[in-house]
Amino acid sequence: MPSSKTVSASLRNKLLLVGFTSVIGLAPLHAQTLVRANQPLATIVVDKNATPQVQKAAQLLQATIAKSSGATLPISDSAANGAALHVGNTAFVAGRKLNPGNLDQEGFILRKIDDNNFVIVGGSDWGTEFGVYDFLERYLGVRWLLPSELGEDVPSHANIVLPAANLREEPVFLSRRLSPLNIEGQKAQDLWARQNRARGRIEFHHNLLKLFPPSQYAQTHPEYFPETDGKRYIPRDDIDPNWQPNFSAPGIADEAVKNIDAYFRANPNAPSYSLGMNDSIKFDDSPASKARRTGRKNYLGEPDVSNDYFLWANDVVSRVLQKHPGKLFGTLAYHNLVDPPQDMPVNAAIVPFLTYERMRWADPELRANDQSLTKRWAAVAPNVGWYDYAYGISYQLPRVWFHQQQEYLSWGAKNGVTHHYAELYPNFGTGPMAWVMAKLLWNPHQNVDALLDDWYQHAAGKAAAPKLREYYAIWEKFWTQDIQNSKWNRKTGQYLDFNGNPSYLSDVPQEYLTRSDALLNEALQLADTPQRKARVAKLQEMWHFYRASVVTYQSATTLKLDTEEQALKGVDEAVATLKAAQQRTALLKSFKDDPLYDIAQEYILRYEGTHGADWGQGALWQLLPWISKSERVKAKIDTVIETNPGTVAESARLLLQVAQNGGGTQLLSNPTFEGGTKDWSIWDKANEGQEFHRGTFTPQADGGVWVEGLSRGSLMQTVPYQAGSFYVSVSYTVPESIAKGHGTLMIQLLDANGKMLRDKNVNLPSSNVALAATSGNTVVAPFELPAEHATAKSIRLMLLLDGLAPQEKVLVKSVGIYRLK
Repeated sequence: MPSSKTVSASLRNKLLLVGFTSVIGLAPLHAQTLVRANQPLATIVVDKNATPQVQKAAQLLQATIAKSSGATLPISDSAANGAALHVGNTAFVAGRKLNPGNLDQEGFILRKIDDNNFVIVGGSDWGTEFGVYDFLERYLGVRWLLPSELGEDVPSHANIVLPAANLREEPVFLSRRLSPLNIEGQKAQDLWARQNRARGRIEFHHNLLKLFPPSQYAQTHPEYFPETDGKRYIPRDDIDPNWQPNFSAPGIADEAVKNIDAYFRANPNAPSYSLGMNDSIKFDDSPASKARRTGRKNYLGEPDVSNDYFLWANDVVSRVLQKHPGKLFGTLAYHNLVDPPQDMPVNAAIVPFLTYERMRWADPELRANDQSLTKRWAAVAPNVGWYDYAYGISYQLPRVWFHQQQEYLSWGAKNGVTHHYAELYPNFGTGPMAWVMAKLLWNPHQNVDALLDDWYQHAAGKAAAPKLREYYAIWEKFWTQDIQNSKWNRKTGQYLDFNGNPSYLSDVPQEYLTRSDALLNEALQLADTPQRKARVAKLQEMWHFYRASVVTYQSATTLKLDTEEQALKGVDEAVATLKAAQQRTALLKSFKDDPLYDIAQEYILRYEGTHGADWGQGALWQLLPWISKSERVKAKIDTVIETNPGTVAESARLLLQVAQNGGGTQLLSNPTFEGGTKDWSIWDKANEGQEFHRGTFTPQADGGVWVEGLSRGSLMQTVPYQAGSFYVSVSYTVPESIAKGHGTLMIQLLDANGKMLRDKNVNLPSSNVALAATSGNTVVAPFELPAEHATAKSIRLMLLLDGLAPQEKVLVKSVGIYRLK
């Protein structure tokens, strides 16, 4: 936006495309002037009995106008002379009978009553507050692009003149929470969510363990808990989620009605109560419960429990509503409840939330499946919610899908979806992603390209905007087109593997990196104000992390070392990779308290598959065979040690130590699988979920074991914890191309009970095992264990394989943990 006295006609037209009106400038005849020549000419009027929420909204309005124009409009409960900007239901507003009571609670009216009075009033205090935000966006061009002051764009205006207006707005989706952002909170991300109206209005999460706490019912009513395989499961405590209530138990509906009635009497202003299932598939399988079910499998292949559940839920809700009319009851269409009940309507006060990652609508088959499911629910439930997985967190690329998001949200709004919730867990390196999502949740029928252009221009200025647009278009293509052919992608399940498997990084072409580098450099140069330069630089900072993640992750598979010349060149590439790894580690550390990136940093470090502490090490270790074969290679590695400080030299020195000392001491038993998997443990996900198929493990006569058809599982072995320097390795062969499978070699810390420890102070290996067709491959990753550790008693090696089709196989020749002398 300009800092001059007027807004250009071209920009005004562009904002109209987005749904915002901006006519700030020199006063036309009969226009209402709030500020002229940077001087205040109006009063902000707030009723003297207004709630703190409305008063705070008026203060924000005052402060933002002052930031834009330098003029501070006084706040009063009346305006004796001049123009008045009414916020909330003032005496003047009440006398005009604008009837805001007919509005949705979050809806608002913006209306110029006459030359002296302009009204901002909502269907509730929330509506009035949201009306203030809309007013500032619409008439001052303010944008809250990203969390923190850096993300706020407030154009400068010497004159603020309001046009004739009679606007009435209501949200299309009544509930629009972007988890974990809490608009009642005070963190920068929470305030951003509030300013962009991302408010949740209904409870629906896992809650049945709270409705029937085991401490209260385990002894008195054990029949309320599930019977599985003829044995009653009694939860170990009140936070054990591994169960579902026995919905057929006598009296269980009466008890639920009593408890929910008590909740609403204690919390009369609470708008809803959650009937969300526990996070478990342990449903009662007694004859009484099975008699209430269809006996079919749902679309996920799990036993359908929906009729059983909704017989209970409809009964409970209909009785609670007799005492507490108007309340809502959210629930989860998840796992065994994913299908709607058969031949049974759902009470209109119940809002089922359908859990699915809708970025996957890029696949026509998955789109059709989710659309069909939504229509089936809408046929029996007057209100349907969508629960989406829109994660930023652990993804180490800008994951964006703007146009597809507009397509599915507008489709949902036309097909019975009235509520929306997204697990966003943002990484604001995605730029406009969360902002566009918030705008589309308010009104999904907007022009998404106009929204994007609006964000880019406010973020970086008119000249730089096309560079940002092209940058994010590259990654939108990656996530909506390229990823369809990725081994990482899958059709099964309700969401993609965002924490355990970053192998999508293998699919990034070099030209995407090169072009993204250039675009962000150009955007930084072209940004037209210091604040906008700082904003682009902040996005570029996360891009540098993304880029380093791609480079270090891909290093395990990109080097070709068949000749001495290739090995010599490989030394240079390995050093460049190690430097990228250093940069990645430093950036990740710097994000700890960053208001844009802290959530992503926490989740990336939380999981073995994503923290990448050892990424990039494999590039150097692939040179291990060449040290004994080539004096030139060894001499070049000596030069690396002499000319590079820090971890690069340390890694090269460790490589030479291993080469000279014969490889260290093997700690595992049966590392080459002589006679089979003796001394090894096998985890196969097929034992836990029906969506997975079982793998087979067949030993070779000359050593090694064939792993075939493993949907998800691992070979594991545990050894005692001891301090020192180690490396872990796996040698394997992939005889034929594998469509979707991938592998990870990792080390975990275990306590005395064999429970995994998450220790951010110990960098443990988690290395990519590339399942490309090859006659042989070796992955090596070094690691250090500190001398003292309060709780770690052992370490566990896991060779995790994921996504093998039934006939696909890998020959694992050897796996080892070596302690260096």
